[in-house]
Amino acid sequence: MEVNERQLKILNYLLSSTGYVTADELAVHLGVSARTVYRDISAINSVTSVVINTPGRGVKLDYQAFTSEAERLTRGKGGRGLSIQGRRRAMLMLLLVSAPHPRSVIEFSEIFHVGTSSIQNDLAHVAQLAKERDLTLSATNKGTTLVGTEADIREALADCVIPLIVHENVTHVETGKELAFLRSQGVFQEKDLDAVAGALAAMEETHFLYLENPYYINMLTHLLIMVERIRLARSHHVPVDSLFDKQRPAPPMEDPAFAAAAVDLLHRLEEALDLHIPDRESNYIYAFLRGSDSRPEGPFDSGLASGPIGSADDGLIFTAELIDRVSVNLGINLRDDKKLLEKLALHVKPMLFRTAHGVEIRNPVLEDIRNQFPNVLQSVTTSLAELEDDRGLTRSSSSEAGYLVLYFQQAIERAQQQLRIIIVCSTGRGTALFLRGRIERRFPEWRIVDLFGVRDLEKIIARITSTDDIDLVISTIPLEGLPVPIATVSSLLTDRDAELLIQSAEKAGWTTS
Repeated sequence: MEVNERQLKILNYLLSSTGYVTADELAVHLGVSARTVYRDISAINSVTSVVINTPGRGVKLDYQAFTSEAERLTRGKGGRGLSIQGRRRAMLMLLLVSAPHPRSVIEFSEIFHVGTSSIQNDLAHVAQLAKERDLTLSATNKGTTLVGTEADIREALADCVIPLIVHENVTHVETGKELAFLRSQGVFQEKDLDAVAGALAAMEETHFLYLENPYYINMLTHLLIMVERIRLARSHHVPVDSLFDKQRPAPPMEDPAFAAAAVDLLHRLEEALDLHIPDRESNYIYAFLRGSDSRPEGPFDSGLASGPIGSADDGLIFTAELIDRVSVNLGINLRDDKKLLEKLALHVKPMLFRTAHGVEIRNPVLEDIRNQFPNVLQSVTTSLAELEDDRGLTRSSSSEAGYLVLYFQQAIERAQQQLRIIIVCSTGRGTALFLRGRIERRFPEWRIVDLFGVRDLEKIIARITSTDDIDLVISTIPLEGLPVPIATVSSLLTDRDAELLIQSAEKAGWTTS
């Protein structure tokens, strides 16, 4: 049984996706019903099980199974393969790996089992992909090659590989999935995959420095590309040092813990692969580790003394200023969100270090962020650039801004769900302050915006009606006639009072989730 044209389109769509896709999304793409999509997926899996169907999440491609079955699935389809986009991406990757040494049209034709005219057409599209990455496709009598700096070549390779191996909810303990996928693609040698994974694991265990994603995937890819490029230079008798941009200074290795980990990691790779790795690579690995959110002794300190911001106070001030600017741009007050300040500061500090030393952490979900949170991304990008310019710092990349959006979006959702409360006490402001403290300890996510005495009833009504931002009134005496829910409690806030507050809050639209 062969797959039909529509089923091929499903496989094409899944091949270009990095996570789960819903049946509804596929239905819109194909112009059919969701029921038809499910029937097609069942038909594909009756030929070979290459589509993973997870209830509640959707479907995605099993890349390893797909690669081994691709030729059989497309038999009788004129050798076109499953995805022109996928083929062009693979051609770009092969040209990047071998750059600046050429590959011929005939070689590509044999690899992908398509005619030379199709390959020539593909190369025109690959040239555009290369141009977007500051690289040039050059045709010679020996074949086609990519021309550009070593840094641009490596960055383009990482841009091609990382989105393919990142899946939804992939965590560090699931690195076997990433390695399995890379093995299935055939871009990197088996011995390199084993050596790099082994060296990373040994470094983590020896130096107690554990890389979570996205840092692990970025480091894994960087090391694989580094090994491939160094080996290529050696095989063509090109000095390895010539691979590096002499204008880009190597970051000094000032932190002994990170320096030891970087040197140890590369030494293990040299021994495993019988490969000389230039000392300059140690500096980059050091900067990468130093710019991750891990430290040998624990979480990264938001106030680390070295780097573009000199003290803990400076780091928090930078983060607070960023929150203030984003709040102004979005028209949402996020300044009082302590959780945002604390978590964002922990991310911003190593981010600024990475940016200052040219370390790029690619964000494989950046396109999704652009589509889902365009206004927040624009605000964060603009605010971050303005703040870095004001401080004379190197501008952070769009990938870095995308990571910050996730923190801000969570804060925005908290602000939108936050319960805004007025407290009214019969015995005056002192009792109100006491009750406020007990409420804040019980319900830290609630926001108490004002305190009133019982004689201030007119002010209370004016406050509620003039701003329309009060969700609940908590009072120590019975009140009536207010346009919002009222909860009557004792000033001591007993357990029974707390249960009553939860019930009243739910009536006001607050949920415990």
